[in-house]
Amino acid sequence: MLNWISGLTSDGRLDGPMHNAEEAVKALGTQWFAADHEARLACGQLVIEAIQKLIPNYDLSRNLYSQFFFFATHQSTTDLEEGAKWFNETAAAKDEDPPLFIAMSSIGQLFNLYAINAAAKGEKTRQASGTLYTTHSRTVNDMIQYVLYHRAFQS
Repeated sequence: MLNWISGLTSDGRLDGPMHNAEEAVKALGTQWFAADHEARLACGQLVIEAIQKLIPNYDLSRNLYSQFFFFATHQSTTDLEEGAKWFNETAAAKDEDPPLFIAMSSIGQLFNLYAINAAAKGEKTRQASGTLYTTHSRTVNDMIQYVLYHRAFQS
């Protein structure tokens, strides 16, 4: 487990986990935007495959934000925590396979941000995690759209 849920204060502050999530999301965004064409295609394809396994009825023509939100809403906090852990552990091959790292870490952070939001008691923390979730889901959606855009020209 990520062990941060047991560390919640009575007023729901999650300063450490929110800071860590924010830093991870920033780093992933930087890596995504700095990646070359081949790495972006590989990363986007990995994201598509993983999301389609998580959400079998995932609609590639719609934004990820609401689809993942609906999926995550039906998960327990423990399942969200385990999802974040699994994706982040899968991403461990950072130096060996950068697209795998970016893709799996990005999905892991979606789980992490949603879990923080679900566990937070304070409105400020919920707003901060919700804003970060919105921003990060746009980046993940960009990964998906990058692949779809290039598939359209290959056909």
